[in-house]
Amino acid sequence: MAHLSSGFADSISEDCIKVLIVGAGPCGLSVAKALQNRGIFPDLIEKEDQIRSDGAGIAIPANGTWALNQLGIDIGSNALLIQSMQFTDDQGDILAQEKIDALHPEGAQFYSLGRDELVKQLLSHLDKRTQIQTSTTLNSFSEENDKVLVEFSNGKIKSYDLVIGCDGVHSSLRKQIHPNELPEFLGLLVWRAVIDAPEEIMMPTYMLGSDRLVLLYPMPSNQTYVYGHIFQPEKRLPTQGFSQVFSCFGGLVPNALHTIDQQNLAGKNVHYYIHHMEKSHSVRFKLDGFSRVLLLGDAAHAFGPMLQNGAAQAFEDAYVLQDLIENKMKSEKVTAFIEAFEKRRRERVQNIFAMSNIKIQAISDPQQIQGRNEAIRKMGAPNVHGFRLIMQQNP
Repeated sequence: MAHLSSGFADSISEDCIKVLIVGAGPCGLSVAKALQNRGIFPDLIEKEDQIRSDGAGIAIPANGTWALNQLGIDIGSNALLIQSMQFTDDQGDILAQEKIDALHPEGAQFYSLGRDELVKQLLSHLDKRTQIQTSTTLNSFSEENDKVLVEFSNGKIKSYDLVIGCDGVHSSLRKQIHPNELPEFLGLLVWRAVIDAPEEIMMPTYMLGSDRLVLLYPMPSNQTYVYGHIFQPEKRLPTQGFSQVFSCFGGLVPNALHTIDQQNLAGKNVHYYIHHMEKSHSVRFKLDGFSRVLLLGDAAHAFGPMLQNGAAQAFEDAYVLQDLIENKMKSEKVTAFIEAFEKRRRERVQNIFAMSNIKIQAISDPQQIQGRNEAIRKMGAPNVHGFRLIMQQNP
């Protein structure tokens, strides 16, 4: 397992590049595993005081689990296999129900699990020679003489052959060089939580209201991931709690709200993660003026959750990095590697970026929902159509 440290030791080996990964979430940890598979043991920094997630649930579609499998990571034994999903209206009337267990041409499957469990699984695959330093950020970075010179928040300075930004939609690396490329609000206020499983939730169920949506997603250990959002033209804090906002829903929601009430009464308080949904300004893998800095995951391409591909695209990034980087690659090959990476990833990611953002807004914006339910009845689940397009080919 990776070594958590208060400071980085000198490079273990001089026969390959020195790499820094900024951000130790699912993206950074999977990228670290990809590098390890090529004999490169990176440094990682994480701004939080420990490696953790927000504690909610996560769905990993088949292209994401395929990419993890290529890295040597199999989450199946600690996750729940998802074989079907359905869309209903806000009263539970079924609009579409579809099988999703045969979408990937190589048989990869959809899974759900807790975010904490995902992080735990990723950490368990890291070698002790991979060092992670918590409570650490970048003060500054510059590129000169074929090196990236980095000053950390503790005042220490170190040089690297390659710096990889995996620090999310509010990436500090991207912000320092492109301060005008701010994340853009998708018009959605989001609640996320994990609860004890109510009865009757047999498959992921998307419930569509006029300006709001509830998703109930089964998870391992008899739990359910609850996601809800409401359309907002402008950002504002909620004036009501989750139960009040979605009290108008029928179908499976009343049982879920009852379960939440019972948990709270029993002292197992349900914790909601409330945030405004944002997307990246644009897709960007490289920083202007830098040839040895690469952005991956949400730092490069954060988008709406309709196709459940945020983490999956980070895992695809890690796989493509593994596929392109040479075993124990030397410093003089870094620039060409970054160019090859962007060339291979840009078109696919641009397409998924556009498709995800359009679909999440189309089913949520009151101005766009005329005929929505009838269209889903006729054409099927909109995200399943997107899954089919994504999985026609591997990254």
